[in-house]
Amino acid sequence: MYANYGLFIDGKWRKASDGGTAPVTSPVTEKPLGEAPVATRADTEEALVSAARGFSAWKSKGGFERASALHAIADEMIRRKDEAARMISSETGKPIAQSEREWGLAVDQFRWYAEEARRIYGRVIESRVPGGRFEVLHEPVGIAAAFTAWNFPAALVARKVAPALGAGCSTIVRPSSHTPGTAMLMVDCIRACNLPAGTVS
Repeated sequence: MYANYGLFIDGKWRKASDGGTAPVTSPVTEKPLGEAPVATRADTEEALVSAARGFSAWKSKGGFERASALHAIADEMIRRKDEAARMISSETGKPIAQSEREWGLAVDQFRWYAEEARRIYGRVIESRVPGGRFEVLHEPVGIAAAFTAWNFPAALVARKVAPALGAGCSTIVRPSSHTPGTAMLMVDCIRACNLPAGTVS
């Protein structure tokens, strides 16, 4: 179930550096769904270095360019909604209809923050000095770490990743070990949209 994915570091899927994996079990049947890689300290450090490079590239993109990228991610997520619903259902035990709805909520997060990326305005503030003005500009601040729970494996990842990307920050996602495949699938949708390597790990 997870054979096509793994750890996503520096724009590529790969195994853990020590080959370590952990079983993922169906909450319905209590049977194994597959083996997911477990990141080592070295993998985490590599992800941080990659995310720093990704941040340098991503923060230079303007709000309109970031908005277009987030809309493209949402489009790719819609294209893969059936696959996503099966993954969510397998990992959480939710009925397919609820899984489809959750994936739809995740798509909505990317749409919402795509539009918010266009509206990251600065402002001009009057000074106490006659004729003086202060200009306030908003800038991306760095790498966002996204730790998420198992119960809404798509919505919670999207709720953290989409606003970070919209604001111009790179992101490292650490999904629940019970539901890694849902996050992997979402990250693969991001990968398909050709963001700079390291923007999402």
